[in-house]
Amino acid sequence: MSDIVLLKEMIKETARVPLEEHNGKNQVTLIEPPPANYSVTIHGMPYEDEVIIIKVDTFSSPRAVFN
Repeated sequence: MSDIVLLKEMIKETARVPLEEHNGKNQVTLIEPPPANYSVTIHGMPYEDEVIIIKVDTFSSPRAVFN
């Protein structure tokens, strides 16, 4: 089992940003909430078991992130 898979088991799903498939390649869209209200899409992301994207600015303490 990879380190990324282990981390995903430890970190709540609500604290992660999911990968999306677009034209056969992985991408992730990072969305900044209002008042900033913008988004950035990163294309060419690795496979699901090779990457984890965490919403770090959404949570105030580790208890809100880790199971």
